[in-house]
Amino acid sequence: MLVAGALLTGCSYVVLGDSLGTNGPTTYATDYAKVLRVQPTVLATPGEFLGAFEQSLSQDQSLRTAIAHADVLTLSIGSNDLGIALLRYELGGCDKACVDTTLAGFETAYARTLGELRALTHARITVLDIYDPYPELVDSYVIAKLAAVNASIHQTACADGMLPASVNAAFNGPDGTRDPASLGYLASDRFHPSAAGAQVIADAVLAAHC
Repeated sequence: MLVAGALLTGCSYVVLGDSLGTNGPTTYATDYAKVLRVQPTVLATPGEFLGAFEQSLSQDQSLRTAIAHADVLTLSIGSNDLGIALLRYELGGCDKACVDTTLAGFETAYARTLGELRALTHARITVLDIYDPYPELVDSYVIAKLAAVNASIHQTACADGMLPASVNAAFNGPDGTRDPASLGYLASDRFHPSAAGAQVIADAVLAAHC
């Protein structure tokens, strides 16, 4: 495994994806950037969905240029997509067949998006898998489905020469049932990471490997 702090100090670091990279004065990205000893370029967008990010990859020339010139990239994407799908299931608006179809579509789109991202750059890319802020509120089916999606994220990332960061295991434990709030990893909104949670994610990014 490459040690990012030793190998890439002084590099160009670009943060992509959703609000994990932008929410609050301390984020996983700012903690990771301290190890790299750089100022991150934050191009993540709060509330970002996978489809919108993929569209930006193909149409936003300034984003494409930043990606092409980066030495290090991190990407957090998918929690908004999956959160809505699984919430609909919990509320009765989407049965198991509906969830299966939705998640299969997500995995296909995720793989396509990572391929498009890799085609733009030779940078070291780390992708974050997805934690569950409310494991105590969901059933075993939802936990199993999230685990399957995260396994797909890891497999897809490694196939594209990227490094998957095991955020879910750090937050939810090996079986996916641990409440991250009980460890102080969630902010007051009970969704985004606290300062402690951000550091845990940064540690997962540093430890990412295939």
